[in-house]
Amino acid sequence: KNTAGRRNERERRRARRQAIEERAREIESERARQRGRDKMGIGATLLKITSALSLIVSTALVGVSGYVYRNQNPHIGQIALARYTVQAALGFGLLTFVLSIVGYVGATKKNKCVLLFFFTFLQTALAGLVALSPPLY
Repeated sequence: KNTAGRRNERERRRARRQAIEERAREIESERARQRGRDKMGIGATLLKITSALSLIVSTALVGVSGYVYRNQNPHIGQIALARYTVQAALGFGLLTFVLSIVGYVGATKKNKCVLLFFFTFLQTALAGLVALSPPLY
């Protein structure tokens, strides 16, 4: 009886030690995953910087084109191309403003759906600029 009791006690201690070691490994792997999740990649950092800069540029574009649209010379207002150019600049500035916010949020949250939306509309906007540039030149 005494030998069997000692053997059972050793087995219980060994099982308890193994359970503690297993839990410590789980905690360590969870910490490693958390560190990897918190670490922001170079692509996300560059996208955040680019989005912040485009937010500044689009704010300036909206401000300047809004000022020009409001204070147009009456004679220039008769020229349709100048009026359309100012309106297009105002619209593009607003679109860029919204897209830069969406890009920043997508990079911060690392949300693939938001990033897909961002890149799809960014490509569409840039394709529109390329298509409209020759007629305006």
